[in-house]
Parts: sequence; structure tokens; C-alpha cells
Amino acid sequence: MSNKLKIFLVIISLFLFSEAITSVSHVDAYYYRRCAYGRCNSNSDCDDGGKCIDMNGDGKKECDNGICNTTADCLGAMNGGVAVCRDENGDGLKECANAFCPIGMTVPGANCDCSAGRTCGQTCNASVGLCGDGKSTCRYIVGPNCRTSKPFQDDTTYCVPGGAPGIETHKCVARDQYNSYALYNGNNPTVADLAYACSLIACTPSDPVAATLSTPANNSQVNLGTNNSVAITYALNGWGTACPSNNNTYDVQLSPNCSGAYQSWGSVNQFTGLTKGVTYCWRISKDNGSGIKVLSSVNRFTVINDTVNVVSAGVKADVCSNGFSGVSGSPLVSNPVDYSVNFSTAAGNIYKEVWIAMVPDNTAFNYDCKQFTGNTASTIDDNVCKYMEIQDVAEYSGILDKVRLSKGAAFKLILDSFGNAVEARAYDGGVWKSITSSGDISGYGATLKEFRTNSIASVSGNNLSSNFRIRIDSMYYGKYAFYVAALITDPLGNLKTSFASPGQPYAYKRTNASASRTNWGVDLSPVAATSAFTNVKYTADGKFQVNWSFIEPNGLNLKSFITRDNTESSLNDSTGDINFNNGNLPDSSNFTTGTIRYVDINNQNGNINEGNLTTRTYTDSDTSKQTNYQFYAYARDAACNQSVVSTSATIQKPWVLSYNGDLSAGKGVIDLSLPVTLNELPDVLKDRSGNSILIDRQSVFLSTYGAISGTPDLPIRKQSKTQQYIKNYEDLTIKPPLDSGFSKWYDYLLDTVKKNAVASFVNYQTTQVLNGNTSAFLGIGAGTKAHALINGNLTVNSTAVCDTQTIFFVVGNVQSPLDGTYKNTTLKFNPDFKVSGNTNGCIFVTPGDILIDNGASATSNVSIDNSQLANYDLIESALFTDGQFITKKDVAGNGLKNDGLAIKGSVVSENVVLQRDLNLNSNQSQPAQLFYFDPRYREIFKNDLNYNKYSIREIGYIDN
Repeated sequence: MSNKLKIFLVIISLFLFSEAITSVSHVDAYYYRRCAYGRCNSNSDCDDGGKCIDMNGDGKKECDNGICNTTADCLGAMNGGVAVCRDENGDGLKECANAFCPIGMTVPGANCDCSAGRTCGQTCNASVGLCGDGKSTCRYIVGPNCRTSKPFQDDTTYCVPGGAPGIETHKCVARDQYNSYALYNGNNPTVADLAYACSLIACTPSDPVAATLSTPANNSQVNLGTNNSVAITYALNGWGTACPSNNNTYDVQLSPNCSGAYQSWGSVNQFTGLTKGVTYCWRISKDNGSGIKVLSSVNRFTVINDTVNVVSAGVKADVCSNGFSGVSGSPLVSNPVDYSVNFSTAAGNIYKEVWIAMVPDNTAFNYDCKQFTGNTASTIDDNVCKYMEIQDVAEYSGILDKVRLSKGAAFKLILDSFGNAVEARAYDGGVWKSITSSGDISGYGATLKEFRTNSIASVSGNNLSSNFRIRIDSMYYGKYAFYVAALITDPLGNLKTSFASPGQPYAYKRTNASASRTNWGVDLSPVAATSAFTNVKYTADGKFQVNWSFIEPNGLNLKSFITRDNTESSLNDSTGDINFNNGNLPDSSNFTTGTIRYVDINNQNGNINEGNLTTRTYTDSDTSKQTNYQFYAYARDAACNQSVVSTSATIQKPWVLSYNGDLSAGKGVIDLSLPVTLNELPDVLKDRSGNSILIDRQSVFLSTYGAISGTPDLPIRKQSKTQQYIKNYEDLTIKPPLDSGFSKWYDYLLDTVKKNAVASFVNYQTTQVLNGNTSAFLGIGAGTKAHALINGNLTVNSTAVCDTQTIFFVVGNVQSPLDGTYKNTTLKFNPDFKVSGNTNGCIFVTPGDILIDNGASATSNVSIDNSQLANYDLIESALFTDGQFITKKDVAGNGLKNDGLAIKGSVVSENVVLQRDLNLNSNQSQPAQLFYFDPRYREIFKNDLNYNKYSIREIGYIDN
């Protein structure tokens, strides 16, 4: 390289920066492709249409489009910018460009300036572009020695206005005579000086173009959106020119009722908080900063008044006056209910349908359930608590879901073009059922009654009147809210309900149940008695208890009423002082439950009410009378449901069942009654070992065959299973035959047996005790016949067994009776006494009393209220006495059933004293004494007792 070249390079390094495009004409590329140069020989060497020309006047040619391969091919820009090799035209070819310029905006040349123009007063170095507004030129503001401008670091070049007052231009000195600098009023200008000078450049002002209003269209009708809004659209159009610069603003304005008084809304695209039925005018005012406001034309729109108001609503008549629907059918119960609802709306709206729904209400009453309290003994169904509604306005499908899930009710009346109801619909758990003819239609939990007569709707002008007659059928117990709606079409033809919103076109509105009640109760369960009330408990001491216990969560009101079927009976309440109408209880036969109501009961002859419920103990002061008491509980709840629950207490005396034979009583069967309502025994009758004694459960009569009374005294019912009974009849068979000459059975039978002399006698001179087998006692073989004559008394113990064919004649010794109470006892049995074998049998005859003692318990620990029957002491024998036949009362223990007594054979007695008593409860299910006629004795001893006119009978009642 020559010395000249070295000196030139030093000069270039001192004067590197030059702003103007034409300010340098002596730069040599030295084969480098710089920002605007690339060495060439012809145009074919320059890609992309570049021209090969002498760019510097040095006789050497370069490509004027600066084609490059890499950034290394590009020499740095002469204006201090950063050169890069990149695709400037999107054609895949790279050119040298200024990195600070947008792509495609680099000005070819050594400076690599940006072609993106700047405006007056802005910087104009290579990083931001040259001046392009036609009113300013890029100049230094740091003359006369012009300092290099460094983009984003030290900006020294700005777009300086031409011809502005105070602006002068001069050439830079000491570095570049082709560039100029500016002075303002003789000084280097500041940026603020330039801005002011730029503002003095003359411009031509113009007004904005008026905005164009689009929607709502002029004179249109609109519906409100969310927040009572109406959306607006418009075009702002041109803004004109304001000098020295524009400040563009606009204001949307609204005039309610088109009064001419406009409210400023600013730059908005909707109006909010508008009112239905009001007409509004709107316009737009524009200002570009010149102070002149340009108004658009005025558009007018009217907000549709689709409001449907509830004028009145509520149940027409509350029969019960407590706001509840009870069980339908009673004149005192509000079921069905008539719910009347009336609407009003603005002109232009057309009524289409009217709706009503009943869903659980958000009330404290409904919170009384396990869903909220954890109470497992909930009185309100959990479905009511789960699906309570809290909204004043509720969405359509949400209400119907609550109806379905809680078994509520929903109905519709469909209107024709004249506003008359022509169809009724009932919601039925997901579907709507429909009728068009008169009648009823049932829905999920209720029925719409009497469509076209009492369930009706009609329209007069802008008013709709309707009535729903609703019968509550199966809705759950709880409090319910009434929700109503009127379906309309607005002037635009949109279907919607009253109280609809933009996002909720179908809605229900809560209304009061009546003028004074917000909700309505449903209670379809009348007062119920617990099983404790309906099951009288009998105690061992002959008393009985009634537990006045009832289930009613909704306002129990109770009155008692007690009747009796035996007017001579007398009932006492040993629990407390209870009035029984001075002892004169009504006769059951004169009392009919259905003819009396709760409100009719004034004579509280038991004085039981909701305030003194407890278990009460009652006593019949004369247990010799057979009496049935009926305890009636007349109850009413808050829904006016009335129920009559009763329980029966029977003073059932021990009764006698004579089976397979006849019963005869010369002096009548007195003070003996059988259970009237017992048609069969609950089970077979058994002995202490569980062996069946009587399997014929249909035998619940006094006698199987004949029932004979020598007086008018004979039970009026169940005398004979075969209906063979007679009163006032003297039965001669209960005495020895008249022609025998004997009046006593002992004398007659002993004489007869001795005369017939079929078997020998074994004589005993003193009182005897019979234990073990009779064969051992007599000293004879088992199964043989021999008779015994005991000159004293006889005790037959429970170990004794009859294994012979024997008649025991017990003379008796009343000087040493066998019982301290019954001092004529000459023959006593300690049960059991049984026969061994079908051909054996023992007859006992004595002129004294025969006493059947209690013996060991045959019924082990069975409580008196247990359904298991009592077992029986068993005596298998034929018994003859000229004294009394006595059975002792068996007392098992407190609260336990006593034993019954079964005589399987026959009994003939001058007098009977039957004291076996199972207790008041068990006496109603089984006989205390069973006399089972066994014909074996007639067969075994037919030769011993041979007498043509003699016939052994089962039992003879002479005096009782």
C-alpha cells in the first residue's frame, strides 16, 4: 500500500461520520462490500437487478444494491450505524443494511441512512431515519464544530423546520463543509426551541367528519341486556386537521325521553341502567382539538316494556286457618286449596301461559331434619330439606328440578289468542302431562282439580286473572313456597316470563301463600298412636295399663273418650285423679266413632289431653263383671288432620271350655263369659311337657255338643259348637237315677259297683297318700282291675300314675281335712295325674270336696304379655263328688302367666269353685279350665257301673 493511501486512511478515521447522502465522493471500497457497495465489472455481477456503476467517481465500479453473503462483507455505515447482511426484499438475496432501520428501509449509499421519515422536531440520525414531512431538513444543532451523532446515546442531528422565524443555517466547520447546522435566534437550539419553531410552521385546519350512528337503528324498539343495558355501534369517520396538532376526542351522549337534555357518557359502546318503556335519543360529539365540536345526527330508540307484575296472589280460603294442607277429604282440612294469582303488563305484550309451582321453602320450619341437624329421628323428609329454594326469582329448570326431587307440584294453564285457558298441564317428574277437556290432571305430588271450572285463566286488556285448584296428594311433610310466572311474547315476538332477565328468559317469582303467610305447609300424616297405645298391657294384679303415646310433630291436640259395654262396671284410674263423667261411662252400643268429631267432644270422660300424656294404670272395681272398655283418642294436628285411634281393654274372666262332650248346670251358668271376638285358639293347648292336649283350635265354645242350663243363665254367644243348647231345662242326668233310691253319687256308685261285683275291693282303714303307680298301691298287676275303699282321706301326688282299672271310693274324714281353707276336702290332687296305656283308667268318688291344688309350675317364665300360650296342669280321671269341685288359683309370679288346668275325663259335682285365672290378657286367648270328655271310663267300667238308665256326663254346674 502506498504512502498516499496510508495518509488517506488516517484522514478518513478522523472524519468518519458524515450525514448527507452526497457529502462523500472519494471513498474507496477496497474490495469490501460495504453498506451500499460491492465491487463489480458489469451489471451481471450484481444480483437482484443491481447496477454496476462508479459510485465514488474513482473510476472503479460497485454494485449499487450492496449484495452480500455475510455481515463480514459489509463495511460499517459511514453515519456510525451498524451494518448487517440480511434479506431486505424477501427474495432470498441478502444486502448490506443498517441494523437500526426497519427491513427494506435502508437508503443505499455509504451512510446507510433509514428511509423512514421523521417529522419536524424529532431526531434524524441513522437509527431513526431522515426527515420525511416535507417541512424540515436534517441538521446539526451543535455547530459550528458539528459533533458526531450517536444513535440512542448522543443525538446531535434533528429535523429543523425551514423558514421558521428565528432559524438560521450555517455550514459545519473543521470537519465537513457539506453538512449544516442550525441556530435559533443566534444560538444552538434546544429540543424545546425546535418544538416551538415547528409549531410555527403554517398549516390548514379542517373540522372533523360527523360520526355515523348504526345501532340501535333510528326509531327502533329494543330489549334490555345485562345491567339493563343497550349496546350501541357507530363509525367515527375522519378527524380533520387541527393546528398546530390534533387532539382527537369524542363523547357519546344520551337524552332520556328525548327531552333535549343530553347526558355525557364518554367513549362507550353501551348504555346501562336504562328503564323499560322509556324512549331515548342519542348522538356523538367529536372534537379534533381545534375547539369546534361536530355533532352526529340523532337516533331514537324505545326500550320495550316487557314487565309483567304480580298484582295479587295467595290462597283464597284457609279452612284450617293454620296455613297447612292436610289429608284431602275432611271439611276441616285445607285440601284442595285455591291459589289465585293475577298479573298486569304493558300494552304490546301478549299473554301465552300462566304457571305455578310449589317447592320447599327456605324456612326455619324445614331445617328440622337430619340433613341440617343430624337428627336421625327427623320429622320432615330429607328431600324437603335438601331442595329448599332461597331465590326470590328462580330459573325455570331449577324450580322444576326441585319439584321433581322433592315431590313438589307444578302446573300450567295454556291460553288461546283471546286469553282463555284451553289446556292444562301437570309436571310429572320430568315430563308434562296435558288435558284439554274439563277434568282433573295429576302431577308428581299433587292434582290440578276441575280444569275449566275452578282451575281457570282469562285476560282482560293488559290484566290476567287465574285460579289453580290444587289437591295435595303425596307431597312430603314440610313448608312450601309458591312460585308463579306469566309467559308472554313481547312486541319483538320474543317469548319470556315475568321477571325474566337477559340470561334467564324463563323464571319463576316467589309469592306469598296468603296476605299474612309467606309459605304453606303440607302435612298428610294424621296423628298416629304408637304401638304402646294400641296394645294394652295387663298386669298380674288384675290391672291394666294404657300408654297414651302418639306420634305427631306438627301440633298435637288430643281429647279422650272412653266407653264400656257393661254399664254396671266401674273404672278407676289409679295413676291420678281423672274424671270419668261421675263414673257413668257411655255405653259402647250407643257410641259410633264416625258420627263424632274432635270439635264435638266436650265431655272428656277420661280427661286425657296433649298436656297429661303418660302411661296410666286402670282398675275395674268389680272384676266379676265381664266388661270391654274402649279408649278413644280423638286427635288433631296443625293441618287439621283428624284421627280417631282406639284401644280395647277387656276384663275377661277366666272361661271354661268343655270339649268332646256336654255341659249341664242345674242352677245355670252364671257370671261366665267367653271372648266374643276369639274365633280360634292361637295355638294348640299343651301340658307342662309340651305335649298337645287339645289340637282342635276351632273349639272356642262353652261346649262341643250340648250346653244345658236349668235357669235362664247361659252365655249369649258361643254356647255350643254344634249349636245344641237349652235354657230352663232340668237335666236329670246330673243326679243319680231317680229309681235307684239314692240321692248321693257316692252311695249310688258304691252300691252299684258292689252289686255288679266285677272286681274285688282293696280296703284301707286310714287316710292314704297315692304315690307312684296304682298297681303298686293296690298290690295288683298293672293293667288289671281292682277297686279301693279308703276309710279316710286321699292325697294324690304328682308322682302318681294310673296303670290299672280302678275306682277309688274315698269315705273321707272332715275332722282332719286336707286343706285349711276348704275344710270339707277329702280328696286332693297335686297335679299332674296321668293314665298309663289306653286300656287303663281311674275313677275317684267321694262324698266330700275334691280339691285340685296348684302343683308345680307348668308354664316356665312366660310374661303375661307374651303371645305364647300358658301350659296346663293335667288330671286324667273321672271325678264324682257330692260336695264341691274346687280348683285353686295358680299364681306363677309377678308379671308371669299362670297355669291352666285340664281335666281329661269327666267331672260330676254338686258345686264347682273354679279359681284358675291365667290373667286379664291370657284369658282373652285361651280357657283357664279345660274339661275334655274321655269316653274310656264308660267303656272300661261299663260292667261295674251297669245301669240301663245311667249315662256319665262331662260336668254339671249346680251352683257357682
